[in-house]
Amino acid sequence: MSKQLRVVRSREIKATPRRAFELIADLGTSADKIWPFKSQPFQRTAGPLEAGKSEEWHGPFHARLERFEPPQALVWRLLTAGFDGTHGFYLSERAERLTLVEHRLEVQLQTPDAESLWRRAEDAHERSFDGLLDLLAKVVARK
Repeated sequence: MSKQLRVVRSREIKATPRRAFELIADLGTSADKIWPFKSQPFQRTAGPLEAGKSEEWHGPFHARLERFEPPQALVWRLLTAGFDGTHGFYLSERAERLTLVEHRLEVQLQTPDAESLWRRAEDAHERSFDGLLDLLAKVVARK
């Protein structure tokens, strides 16, 4: 049993890729300004992000940083049982101070338990990333 999953959420943000990337890199830290649901904590290891070492947790999901390429990509390898793939942010400049921010979840669900877990998390995932992109747009508009 294996099911391919690809979920993309995107938004054009009025900011430079560098500024948007800085805010995304702060997710899960005390400096986080864009995680929308404080009652559903998103956490990551302390200190600077480092591929192969930094880890993150949200509910039942756990991941390790795979790619850290400021200001274009921040990609995490899922470590949750039954999930083989990545989720990450990809940023590309569209015009001066206009950046396309994409969050991509690209994973193989390898077991019935993984598929069931995803079905339970799917709605919260959608709301989280819509809220995160809304907050990102608001925070960058303040500066």
